Amino acid sequence: MEKHIVIFYPDNKKAVVDPGTTILAAAISAHIHLNSSCGGDGVCGKCRVIVRSGSVHAEPSGRMTPDDRKCGAYLACQALVESDIEVDIPPGSRLDMSALSKEELELRLRDVYSKAEDISEAMPQLGVGLFQYGPLVVKSYFELLKPNFDDKLSDLERVQRAIEEQIGPRPIHTGLANIRRLGPLLRASGWSITVGLAQNDEAVEIISIEPQDRSKNNFGFAFDIGTTTVSGSFVDLNLKKALGTKAAYNRQAAFGSDVITRIIYAQAEDGLEKLHHAVVDLINEMIEAFIDEFKVDL
Repeated sequence: MEKHIVIFYPDNKKAVVDPGTTILAAAISAHIHLNSSCGGDGVCGKCRVIVRSGSVHAEPSGRMTPDDRKCGAYLACQALVESDIEVDIPPGSRLDMSALSKEELELRLRDVYSKAEDISEAMPQLGVGLFQYGPLVVKSYFELLKPNFDDKLSDLERVQRAIEEQIGPRPIHTGLANIRRLGPLLRASGWSITVGLAQNDEAVEIISIEPQDRSKNNFGFAFDIGTTTVSGSFVDLNLKKALGTKAAYNRQAAFGSDVITRIIYAQAEDGLEKLHHAVVDLINEMIEAFIDEFKVDL
């Protein structure tokens, strides 16, 4: 099928799309977020763009006047791409998806933290703790015995035995990828390894195996996905301390400013997948930013 190129200004970004794709969908694929609080239904009129060149098709809309059309203005959610086009995005049509400034972040989180501190101070007086510390993943260092004629356990059984000696007899599972790399890793590391363990009431899962002692390098991420913002903390699981906090606007806002609109959008074809990727991609970018900021060697 023939493809069309959509170039957005002033970003100077482009998207390659199928004929009949909306300009809004093209913008999202180019990681440009337009203000579309109605979820692309053409009701809010906030995703207005100017088509510099090329051909688009759009049905008449009460949100657009004849003068708007003469200027090349369209609602991005209603304009279907029919050829290669160039599009200008007015400032008022853009959704500000940049990360929150330090001042905005502190303002948003100050009230939450102050309330949490008040509760933390009050709970010991009642004789109870605020919560029981129990990270989902712990790292343990093991110096394994090398195989010999009297000790012929397989590599995996050798690791499982060491884990059971530390935590007691429990069902222990792991994935095929860990099993495949276990043998070479054990021999290259002199049978000294660090194992990442995820525990629940029923079993233990080996989720990572690293050479030598890396038990001090145990970090986690905690995210709060809100309607407007996504907040994340980078946590040292050994020190029980949040090393840093970031927040950014939730990119799902490009598909609707409120939860109901997004639920309706999720029922459209590929709607749920697009909402999913919008927030997952943002979280992954925040994780990468944490890793770069704190120079973490994972």
